[in-house]
Amino acid sequence: MAGDRPLRRLLVATALIATLGSAGCRADAALSDPISPAMPAAIPAAVRATVEALNAGAGGTPSDQRQRLLELVDPDRRERAIQCPAATTTVRFEPAYAGLRAVADGSAATYVLPTLIRVYDGGRLVGTDVAALQLVVNSAAGDGAAEAYLTPFCVN
Repeated sequence: MAGDRPLRRLLVATALIATLGSAGCRADAALSDPISPAMPAAIPAAVRATVEALNAGAGGTPSDQRQRLLELVDPDRRERAIQCPAATTTVRFEPAYAGLRAVADGSAATYVLPTLIRVYDGGRLVGTDVAALQLVVNSAAGDGAAEAYLTPFCVN
């Protein structure tokens, strides 16, 4: 029986790889893969810059990250974020950038990004969640640049 273990592992690994391949999973998908052929490159770049700016505060204090969050929230909606109670944790987003899509409500400026959220308390991981992060993207006319802002949310 002990001699069957390597063969059994090989068969299980082969079945797993075949299943993942037939399910449409791509092990070679990079974060730099094109999001959508119709989406200007400035949009995913702006979204990535905003997520990275928020994540830069994940290692600090909740109040520091909250300040950064307020800077990154859509200015037209910032008042709602200001009303959030003081946070006791920080968050780090791990987005699936290949899933970035325009929101189906017809707004060309609102995008949704599937995201794994890691929650930290004092630098210790205390939870995870999955969410669809919403961002508003403002494209400057003519120069091709874009700025992405978060829609308001509260961190507890």
